[in-house]
Amino acid sequence: MVSVAQMILMGGIDALIGMDILGMGDFAVTHYGGKTTFSFCSPSRREIDFVTELKRMGMFSQKPAKNAFCPCGSGKKYKSCHGRV
Repeated sequence: MVSVAQMILMGGIDALIGMDILGMGDFAVTHYGGKTTFSFCSPSRREIDFVTELKRMGMFSQKPAKNAFCPCGSGKKYKSCHGRV
């Protein structure tokens, strides 16, 4: 069993999960179809690796196309942001 505490969080923080809980199982936050879901499973069922899943589906690229927007979220094209030499 794990001790649980309730607290009021300030500064716009909506959730606080300790490492003692995360180390006990699988914790995931997803936002699909406009719905945010928090999930926890103990014991762990499987390893979740989204990069491997995307590679398997052929949807992962190591480097974005030059005219694509930069994945850092700056709103700039990749060639003008992190793709600059």
